[in-house]
Amino acid sequence: MAGAAGALCLLMTGCSQDMDETNPAGFTAGPEAEIAPPVADRRPVMLEAHGQRRTDDYFWLRDDSRDDPDVLGYLEAENAYVEASLAHLADLRETLFGELKSRIRQDDDSVPYRDGDWLYQTRYRGGLEHPIYVRRPASDPAAAESVMLDLNEQAEGHDYYEVGALAVSPDGRLLAYTEDTVSREEYVLRVRDLTTGRDLDTGIPDCAEPVAWANDNRTLFYARREPATMRPHRIYRHVLGSDPADDALVYEEQDTRFTVDVGTSRDDRWIVIHSSQTLTDEYRLLDADAPAGEPRIVLPRTAGHEYAIEPIGATIFILTNRDAPNGRLVEVPLARASDPAAWRERLTHRDEVLLEDFAVFDGHVVVSERRDGLLGLRVIDRATGEQHRLETGDPAATSHIAINPTTATSTLRYASSSMAMPDTVAEYDLVHRTKKVLRVEQIPGGFDPAQYATETRVAPARDGEQVPVTLLYRRDLDLSEPRPLVQVGYGAYGASYDPEFDTDRFSLVDRGFVYALAHVRGGQERGRRWYDEGRLHHKTNTFTDFIDVTEHLVAVGVADPRRVVAIGRSAGGLLMGAIANLRPDLYTVIVAGVPFV
Repeated sequence: MAGAAGALCLLMTGCSQDMDETNPAGFTAGPEAEIAPPVADRRPVMLEAHGQRRTDDYFWLRDDSRDDPDVLGYLEAENAYVEASLAHLADLRETLFGELKSRIRQDDDSVPYRDGDWLYQTRYRGGLEHPIYVRRPASDPAAAESVMLDLNEQAEGHDYYEVGALAVSPDGRLLAYTEDTVSREEYVLRVRDLTTGRDLDTGIPDCAEPVAWANDNRTLFYARREPATMRPHRIYRHVLGSDPADDALVYEEQDTRFTVDVGTSRDDRWIVIHSSQTLTDEYRLLDADAPAGEPRIVLPRTAGHEYAIEPIGATIFILTNRDAPNGRLVEVPLARASDPAAWRERLTHRDEVLLEDFAVFDGHVVVSERRDGLLGLRVIDRATGEQHRLETGDPAATSHIAINPTTATSTLRYASSSMAMPDTVAEYDLVHRTKKVLRVEQIPGGFDPAQYATETRVAPARDGEQVPVTLLYRRDLDLSEPRPLVQVGYGAYGASYDPEFDTDRFSLVDRGFVYALAHVRGGQERGRRWYDEGRLHHKTNTFTDFIDVTEHLVAVGVADPRRVVAIGRSAGGLLMGAIANLRPDLYTVIVAGVPFV
């Protein structure tokens, strides 16, 4: 979505706070009417690809160097036009900014989690831009904590700073981390001695984000990118104290359609190398106790076969779409993982349920599954095969598996929220089926979830399909009268738009807007079929679904047809470009954030 709910729908579409009924479109006449917008020059460039030629009048606006004076001058003119056009809304802008900021808790801490002998936590402090990573001994939670990495200190002297990955060595003594100071995901791999707080060397440059430790506490695995495309394509092995120039190449991904990642299995036995592209996966395992060895393939890649793995002991669990478009979970001896005849099915394929993720524990498996657009959790007893759903108590909530570093536990850490319920972190006893809430996100200013309602409806699409749409509004709002509507959509890459909590929306909702998430085809809210019917030759379904949801909400009297705002970001920006051409009459404002148009 465009930032802060589409810059609060372009500052409430220039409207007064009370949404003047004599001006239902929401526009306020102002000095912007006399300001001429900048017009980009036409500088034709002929481009040729796939045997076809086309003219791009605006190719000159692509500036990968970020220093072309003509491009910078045009962008500065655009920014000046926006500032001048919105000058008469300065007071409203300040009010809205104050509201958004007031809902952000300045001092905030994550829930501690145990990994080995330590409790780890992330802290945020008012006035500081970056998180602080800390830990304390698990044997004495009252002991003084130690700072592993303060990103605010790390960022000093840099215009940009981000840490990509953090990995503590198995013995808890060393921290490997990758940092980017140029904002291009060009990371430097560093290792910090947590007893002294000092980095061991000057770092390994030109890395990608991921990093993984072998069990000897001195061997690291990391990724590097292809310089021209920035595609992570190689995995290297580094031994502490050695020259990085001598690092061994462990694996190189030759297929330019694939990227490569590296990590550690949750049972700490394996270095996991994952090659993937949009519709195909392949995994390799390397013994973490023998880091100089060779990785071996778990399941050779087959076009269109998407799978995920989790090894535990001599067994491996595989979440696969083979003969199961929505996924099925199988268990197999690790030595026979590539033999489908040896697979033992633990969770079968279901037409109405999409399997998205899973975590294996010594006695149970927890599966993240999507039904009717909502993400929930299913627990499977490994010994008996008995299954049950984890109930959160909120039928509108979506839940996902949180940080669970070890398999040797009978307690699941998970997180849940809804559009009206702040993020909640809880622990679930997999044996006794009891829940303990560890943290509910605190919203400054006395936020009361009871004041808001959220519901999921379906809107008929023009081809007879039923498109889910999740609504958020004030509980005291009279929906028998049409209201201003903000409708958001994405619909690409199989990414589902989860109805989760976001404080930015409430500056709109508190002013009488209905906020709607349109779960259009291209995501996977209704399973893999939902994705397949919104891509390639079926991509237009994404666009028409969004329009049909709007028309339905207008037809049933929820939305005022003169006050409808559409928002999409990234691939959702492509969606915005399409609806702007298909139905410009239907939307008062269209916000396209970093659009793929």
